[in-house]
Amino acid sequence: MDDRPKSRYTPVIVMFILMIIYVLFRTATAPSIEERDMDRSFVDVKEFKMEKLLELEVPLDVPIVDENNIMYFRANKKTIYAMDLGTNNIINTFNVGLPIRGVNDNYLIGKQRNKIVAYNKNTGELVSETRRVASTTNIEFYDNVAVYAASEKLLVEAFDMDTGKLLWGFDGRREHTSTEVIVDKGKVYTSNVGELLVFDVYTGKVLKKYDIGVYARFLIDGDYLYARKGKKVDLSTGGILWSNNKGGIQEVDEDGLYITYSGVLYRLDKETGEELWKTDFGELRPFSVRATSRYAVVRRGLDREVFILDKRTGQKLWRFGNNTEENANDFLVHDEILYIFTKEGTLYSLDLNQ
Repeated sequence: MDDRPKSRYTPVIVMFILMIIYVLFRTATAPSIEERDMDRSFVDVKEFKMEKLLELEVPLDVPIVDENNIMYFRANKKTIYAMDLGTNNIINTFNVGLPIRGVNDNYLIGKQRNKIVAYNKNTGELVSETRRVASTTNIEFYDNVAVYAASEKLLVEAFDMDTGKLLWGFDGRREHTSTEVIVDKGKVYTSNVGELLVFDVYTGKVLKKYDIGVYARFLIDGDYLYARKGKKVDLSTGGILWSNNKGGIQEVDEDGLYITYSGVLYRLDKETGEELWKTDFGELRPFSVRATSRYAVVRRGLDREVFILDKRTGQKLWRFGNNTEENANDFLVHDEILYIFTKEGTLYSLDLNQ
């Protein structure tokens, strides 16, 4: 008989092996994305003419447009292209695989190799970079100041993009801040266990604190902030004007607010919070929404499929996958034009004035 004591790690190892077996079993037996797609038999209600602008044969993603109507996007995580949207011509390329998070008059900014970096948007030259930072959820900037939230260390920090010098930092390990920030009109907004914190973007000085139970993701529209769980906040007083207690904020336009909850996209009246319509996307769930004057463009989460909805009713009008065998990877809406970037490397445009 073996009298040697059993390792105290044996139960842990057994549990770990069982968990791996369970995960492999669930993966093998899980329904495919096609089987989970409630819209797989959807037929287009409206026809939109697509124009093919570019073919690069590598995945395209992270598009962004500057104030001069120049669109920047990444190809195969290695190159950034600059396209003039007036002519649809490529005017520049940079051998930088930067996941672009923002652009202003001078810089392209993003996170690369665990550093926040700024590149000259005309030459592609590296201008500045920060010290090593923790993983970030988002980067915002105002003037030449970049602000980011670091999720591992719960920090909110700002740096000068001209020099890479740290301007200020806020230690959220004591305050439990969220790991998302938004910058508007020279102010930085984040939350601290439901408390809305407002900083000066240049100095980091705390300007206001509102203990009103709001959480990121935020959107700001004029003098109002919209927060998770469908809350509308008056930024001058911190008062909550209405709340429907569900949903993540996706988009706000001239008279409506778009939220997602359990696979359903809702459009609310932004003055009252009243539900205007809802559209079900099922298990594949709407992930991002952009509104135009007549339509709402929706990208699903798991498969990145793109839909066009009637903004007045929420009716699904058009699906990208019905018009090509290619797979959508990202999209951008600018000046009533929808740009769709595919995993196969094609860039399409659709005029949403149709």
